[in-house]
Amino acid sequence: MGLSGRSMALVVAMAAGLSGCEHAVWGNGTAVMLTLGLFFGTLQLGRRAPAPSVTAGGAPAVSVSSGAAGASDARG
Repeated sequence: MGLSGRSMALVVAMAAGLSGCEHAVWGNGTAVMLTLGLFFGTLQLGRRAPAPSVTAGGAPAVSVSSGAAGASDARG
C-alpha cells in the first residue's frame, strides 16, 4: 500500500513541524523565491522596448539622434 501524493505531503509537513525546523523551511522557501525573482528579473532585462508611439496626427513619432551623419551635415 503506497501513500498518495496528498498523504505524503501531509506526512512531510507534519515531520517538519514536529521536528522544530519550521524556520529552516521558511528560510529555504524565501531563498528559493528570491532566486526565482532574480532569475526572471534578469530575463526581463533583455526584452526589447515597446513599439514607438503614434502622435495625435496619426504619424509615428520621430526621434532625432546626435549621430556622426547629422554632425557632418551641420558643418557644411
